[in-house]
Amino acid sequence: MDRCMCCCAPCKPRYRRLLTFFAISRPEKLDRIGEYIVARLARDLYHQRYNQVKISVEAMDQLLQSCHDLSSLNQFIGHFLRMLQKLLETNDFQMEKLATDSFVNFANIEENTPAYHREYDFFISKFASMCHANSSSQNAKDVRYAGLRGLRGVMWKSATDPLQTSIWEKEHMDKIIPSILFNLQDDEDSGDVREKGKRFSIIDQPYPMDGVAESPKALADQFLRVKDPSFVIQALITHLENMSTSNASVRIGIAIVLSSIVSVAGTSIGPSLIGIFNSLLKHLRQSVEFQQTKECPSEAQEKIYQESLINAMGDYAYALPDYQKVEIMLFISANIPNLGKDSRVLKPSDAFLQHILVKTLLKVATKYKTGFMSTIFANNFPNTLLRLAVSADPVTRLDTQNIFHTLLD
Repeated sequence: MDRCMCCCAPCKPRYRRLLTFFAISRPEKLDRIGEYIVARLARDLYHQRYNQVKISVEAMDQLLQSCHDLSSLNQFIGHFLRMLQKLLETNDFQMEKLATDSFVNFANIEENTPAYHREYDFFISKFASMCHANSSSQNAKDVRYAGLRGLRGVMWKSATDPLQTSIWEKEHMDKIIPSILFNLQDDEDSGDVREKGKRFSIIDQPYPMDGVAESPKALADQFLRVKDPSFVIQALITHLENMSTSNASVRIGIAIVLSSIVSVAGTSIGPSLIGIFNSLLKHLRQSVEFQQTKECPSEAQEKIYQESLINAMGDYAYALPDYQKVEIMLFISANIPNLGKDSRVLKPSDAFLQHILVKTLLKVATKYKTGFMSTIFANNFPNTLLRLAVSADPVTRLDTQNIFHTLLD
């Protein structure tokens, strides 16, 4: 073994191929090979022989790529992860970057054998701490970028391995999410990212994306752009439910995020479409009722919150096919209060809610392109608009006329 590794010391391609051939031919030796390389790397790190360290990492990477189908790979990966841990513990950026690159390569390998006892706790903590590097030098930005790449690799490896579920626990999410959000605050690179329209998902491609994101901010933004955002939307609505009694600024922030995420969602909002709109309408109604009470600290803030919810519903409607936009308009019109009675005699709260819902209806209508009149002017929808056209509120009457013009043009 020593003789074999001495041949590999100059990192000659021929000897690396011989080492790989030996490992594939004698898979039972793979565990001992990994153990030896890690021991040698530890000695080289201690003596600061960084060129030799790089050679050891390259050898481990090549063995991992070539032997990923072997049944003895699990033991070798244990040595491989210990090697990366030693590199990350040096707190030397060149070694940290070397370890990050190696870990991302490892994350891109599909294993054929289950890993029952593998944990990534150290890597989550280390990569998360790298994401918070805050010195003013360019090196700090590189460290943060490497940390985000490492976290992305951990996320990918956990997402593709059904046995690795612990990453979704609160303990780990409390480290991952703040690390992502911290890098979203980097305004320096906000205008420098090429191909902003070209978005990827962390759960789709962990490694080929590295040439796309050029800054920590851009890479952090990609973390939040998932392929199927329906579960994120539902989680945000649940969060809005939990924060329904919070300060208006908090609710405004959640509503703005809801509105923004639709640009990524496209038509994949999910099956619970009416449920989403029902939840948003419920929050809109609650805000309107709260605004009419004496407990409301700021009517201006509540109006901003209501506008944010209306914009979110309009953005949702824009992302939907036309037949679903019709369903949404019918659903909103069915929730407008007291249309079956004399609409000129309304309580102030109902009149205000009616005005807000008509405004919401107009927002959705502007996203719809009328193909056939019979599609939209069916059921009770025309009668609803006619009742609104004689409302006591002049703003409601004007919005109703705009709805007619929008749908008929």
